[in-house]
Amino acid sequence: FMEGDPNRARSLLDQVLKVAEDRKSMLTATGRVLARAGLTDEALARFREASAAGDREALLLAADLHSELGQSVEARRLIESALRQYPGWRKAEETMVELDAREGRIEPAIERARKLAGAVSPGRQRTIEGEIYLLAGRTKDALSAYEAAHRAEPSTGTALRVFSLRRATAIAAPERVLEEWLARAP
Repeated sequence: FMEGDPNRARSLLDQVLKVAEDRKSMLTATGRVLARAGLTDEALARFREASAAGDREALLLAADLHSELGQSVEARRLIESALRQYPGWRKAEETMVELDAREGRIEPAIERARKLAGAVSPGRQRTIEGEIYLLAGRTKDALSAYEAAHRAEPSTGTALRVFSLRRATAIAAPERVLEEWLARAP
């Protein structure tokens, strides 16, 4: 594909499939190549075939591709299908959290993320909320959540997140949180 000969590239992918010992994994791998080449219909067809052959990862790759194409209804359908077929599959649950957050469905995303995290500290809960707000494009809410997380459990990670978001939102003296952190834990 990179050399500008899509027919030859398709032929090579087909040859790889013919000799592959693990066909379902190779279907998924060739779907990824096709997706990167911008051949989404062909990629989705490979993911469907891989999924039918039992490769559960292909379901989430297809969901991600549909999401990238702005087809969130189809993406959600595939993730829900993955969760029905593979109950408790953490990666599918995480993918649903991301989709919910990107669609602005904050409360369901936070609820699902909290269930996935289990019993965690208040600081970690606030960090999870910050991540979801960030995925949703709600920078100021993310900043508030990360600041609360940093107050509850100061760490290098939360200090860096607060600094990055303060700088992105043009809050005065964004470096102050890093300076305070370095003074505490040099």
